[in-house]
Amino acid sequence: MSTPRRHHDPERAEARRCQVLDAAAGCFREHGFHGASMAEISKRAGMSAGHIYNYFASKEEIIFGIVDRNVEDVLERMQTLVDGGRDVLDVLVDRAAEGVAHNTEPAYVSLMLEVSAEAARNPAVAAKVRAADRILLGRLHELLMSSGKATAYREDPARQGRLNMLVAMFEGIRQRALACPDLDLDSLVAPMRNVIRAVLTG
Repeated sequence: MSTPRRHHDPERAEARRCQVLDAAAGCFREHGFHGASMAEISKRAGMSAGHIYNYFASKEEIIFGIVDRNVEDVLERMQTLVDGGRDVLDVLVDRAAEGVAHNTEPAYVSLMLEVSAEAARNPAVAAKVRAADRILLGRLHELLMSSGKATAYREDPARQGRLNMLVAMFEGIRQRALACPDLDLDSLVAPMRNVIRAVLTG
């Protein structure tokens, strides 16, 4: 196994890493983690396999990179919940349609389910996914504790159950999108808003 080397130009190195991750994500979606070869990833990325090993030591490390990038994306989305100064609960409810759209986007769904499938059989990937989940749950908890309207959540000693229920709802939509490709997305928005309110205030 190769060891990624240090790079003198961090900005260029990050761009190259993103290039590899984009290519790998496409390959994983189309062929699965084990079906996608480093040769295919390198071809799609427009660089040699040896060059890829300068940034990722293995396919497993590439999937780690995909998990890390998803964490960064979700954290950025979470930050927008408070950027406008409104109560977090109100923003969550108002942006339910955005949550439905994001979690049913075919490319995102297929990639996240492929990561989950690999986590189910690969302990190292499972550990990475669980660490990412702890980061995201921790941040969501902080945001909800800052909400003046999520009183039931803040005052519930067993609030962890409410937190996991909220996340499970969004994750479950991905599975529904896969099982039911003609899902009426608009019909999900009102029930999702009701569930968010119930979980956080009921």
